[in-house]
Amino acid sequence: DVRHKERAKAAAKDSRLQKLLASMKEARARLKSGIATVQWIKLDLSKNAFNRIWSETATFKWQRAVQAYAEISGPMWMTRAFVLGSDGQTCWLYSESEKGEKILEEFATVETEREVIIADPFELANRSVEKALDERGLIWAGSAKLEGRACYRVDEWDAKVDRVVSGGFVSARQTRWWIDEETLLPRQVVQYFPNTSAIFRFDYKNLNQPLPDSAFIPPAAPPGPLTRENGPGPDE
Repeated sequence: DVRHKERAKAAAKDSRLQKLLASMKEARARLKSGIATVQWIKLDLSKNAFNRIWSETATFKWQRAVQAYAEISGPMWMTRAFVLGSDGQTCWLYSESEKGEKILEEFATVETEREVIIADPFELANRSVEKALDERGLIWAGSAKLEGRACYRVDEWDAKVDRVVSGGFVSARQTRWWIDEETLLPRQVVQYFPNTSAIFRFDYKNLNQPLPDSAFIPPAAPPGPLTRENGPGPDE
């Protein structure tokens, strides 16, 4: 764990990594709208073979800093539907229970605190390159082709030692980011855990093209939608 921290601290001074994040920050600042589709593939490993593979898909849309839409029903397993967004005047959450009960909760934007981070993997819109490198512990991993596209690769390690367990139990996770050299947007993220792996694939369209206001309204409202009058509660 100590060696990893020392390596990450030294890597933060790598000029290639600093230049890449600075370019990503500038490229993301130029993006005002777009649609991102994310496919999540999880693979569980048993001995020498994968014994379970499944996939989910999510869709995100944004326009400036006031309109956003996230269809994340697949990854949110506890409901049949989970869609949230903001049309600029209202923030809303549409959900559907296992019994088919549809609920639409709406809040005026003046009552909510919005933080929209889409297509910004290292949260560079809200912090400096130096702070991102210091906090994330990123490591330059060179360049490679991904389905014919040239990509930069960046690694991120999360290593922990549980001192409570006799002898100390070490857990580690490696995340590898594939950043498209042309668009400077993430194309793929691969996470490696003991006995399991997760792959995230990104696809983009309508970048910097105007999106209609209809792209940011909730699904058809159920009869008599539930609308909170007092705004969201703490930590919601």
